[in-house]
Amino acid sequence: RFPDYKVELEGLTGDVQFNVPVKDVNNNLVQTFKLRRAKWKEYDAKDLYITVTFDANGIYGKFGGSAYEGYSEGQFNFYLNDPGKWDAWLAGTNLDTGPVTAILAPDSFLMDGKVSLKVVSEGRDKRVGETTGEFQTTTPGWFDITKLDEMLEKLPPEWNSLQTSLTELSLIALKRFDYDKGTGSLYLLNREGSLKMHFAGPYGTRALNLQVHDERNPKDTTADRSET
Repeated sequence: RFPDYKVELEGLTGDVQFNVPVKDVNNNLVQTFKLRRAKWKEYDAKDLYITVTFDANGIYGKFGGSAYEGYSEGQFNFYLNDPGKWDAWLAGTNLDTGPVTAILAPDSFLMDGKVSLKVVSEGRDKRVGETTGEFQTTTPGWFDITKLDEMLEKLPPEWNSLQTSLTELSLIALKRFDYDKGTGSLYLLNREGSLKMHFAGPYGTRALNLQVHDERNPKDTTADRSET
């Protein structure tokens, strides 16, 4: 367990070999490990492989395994010549969005259906810097903007029945949508950014642009790029 990074590893097996003495910094050995289960925050993966390469400049790893009824793979790099600096990418094929959105935003957005995606990120120490991503659906499904439930419950009591009924119908039509296909893109810098999505289905299309804001520090939203 690595509590500072919210990482848990179970069933780790493999061999570690060393070249001693090291005559050439490029004379690397690739270490291969197997994991029964890995968990980062609330995200789970099973039956993984990890390969790790070391040299004088850094630690470089690749991994792959089963996750959310699909397959995920990725790569990570830690730079010893620039302490704390890291970058990584993660790709997933036919991932079930239900449990993923339930972790990400249970009170704001839920989705059902499978997607393929890729996310690229970089940062320093435990701080995540610039992150970009894109996805496309691989099966039909639906999404529900559960955040709108709060608005439905708090409609002004002084409204007449016609105003209330029209608003309820509009919000219900907006919050839930069945789609045949969809695409999206993600951009985050530290804890702020946007998620753009476009869906098409039997009853039309929906285009969503969700903004992410860090409400912990509303007065200073400028990221220090020199540290990310």
